[in-house]
Amino acid sequence: MKVSGEETKITVGFTQLLMFIVPFLLLINGEIGWIMLYAVVAAHIISAVLFLISAKHITAEMEQEFLGVHEKGEKCRVNVTLRKIGFCLLPEINLALMAGTADDVKTAKTALIGRKSVTVSFECSFIECGLNKATFVGWMGTDALGFITKSIKWDLSATAAVLPELKPYEGAPLNPKLIPDEDDEEQEETVQNALFGGVPGCEYRGYQPGDSPRKINYKLSAKRHEILVRRDESTISGTTRIFIKSSCYPDSAETALSMAGEIVRRGGAAEIYHLDDSYRAASLTTLDKLREWLAFREYNTDSEDCEDKVFDKMDYIIRPSTEA
Repeated sequence: MKVSGEETKITVGFTQLLMFIVPFLLLINGEIGWIMLYAVVAAHIISAVLFLISAKHITAEMEQEFLGVHEKGEKCRVNVTLRKIGFCLLPEINLALMAGTADDVKTAKTALIGRKSVTVSFECSFIECGLNKATFVGWMGTDALGFITKSIKWDLSATAAVLPELKPYEGAPLNPKLIPDEDDEEQEETVQNALFGGVPGCEYRGYQPGDSPRKINYKLSAKRHEILVRRDESTISGTTRIFIKSSCYPDSAETALSMAGEIVRRGGAAEIYHLDDSYRAASLTTLDKLREWLAFREYNTDSEDCEDKVFDKMDYIIRPSTEA
């Protein structure tokens, strides 16, 4: 991974203190004072040179690019490994990791002395749903005498998918569409052709708690002495379309999910649109899959160029709270 930037600072506080003491030594004993002065200057030069050489011989990497799927606030570990690629003698290294938001920066201290690599483990938790990034901001090192400080930034990150919370819907009354519209009828025809195309056992499945009574095939259930429902869910009812604007913040995903949950609970189907993709849910099973789909979305982006064209097809549009 390439270094994205670096900054070197010289700290003169300790040097100034020594330079203040040296004149007194020169007055008391000139020989000792000059020896002390040469020793101080030489020590700082050696320390600075060793540090600057060492700083060029270090590389960083993250052990994982994808941190998995997590609940909000669930803790996970991010490991950052520093490796020597030549002579490297760094007595103090401070690492910084930004987890999710710029306000959540975690730091750790380590050293690269007597070993080829060192792994630092950060414990992170993400408070926003959707795709979150744990970004290794970089490291800052100081030479042995504290004379030079060097900061190096890295473009290194890992991604975590965070599930939105399915909360009870408490907004304005919803009106689920229970009668299929033209788009649903086209979907129905496609599914019918696929179902009767000779794929055995794919048309129906056993009833699961939460399935809508509208899906039950009563005639077949009576014949087989078990409750059977249509496996494909796009043929049961009309679809209520919910659109999340790209500029919305992650909490809008939870609003959309709670709306979809209420619609499914009332026997309807809901399809959530975001950017150029969508996902449909019509049962508790697919509602869980919808929740996972929302966890892999990236919110608050700048991709609103073509959104106005789809607004007229949507039943509900979720906008940023700051937008009228």
